[in-house]
Amino acid sequence: MKENKYIVDIITTGLKISRVPKPTKKEFIQFAFEHFEGDYGMALKFLWDYYKQNKLLQLIMEKLLELEKKIEDKNIKPEHIKINEKFEKEGGGKEK
Repeated sequence: MKENKYIVDIITTGLKISRVPKPTKKEFIQFAFEHFEGDYGMALKFLWDYYKQNKLLQLIMEKLLELEKKIEDKNIKPEHIKINEKFEKEGGGKEK
């Protein structure tokens, strides 16, 4: 006797979040309507992606601070060139 195999697709269509403070809920709903036409799922996705990007930026900043500390500890004095000045010297930022 052959064994039957069933493929079951589970589709979730909702997410229930409890214990949300009323002011936060009101702000989130307003945000979703202003930026995502009331689509709470896309608003949540946007906020989650934004959170992940900020965590990555935080890690990058921590690494930069570690490098800065190492440079200070070794008494290395790098040239202080403002990014905008260097950019302008290389011809960037000017329309031709």
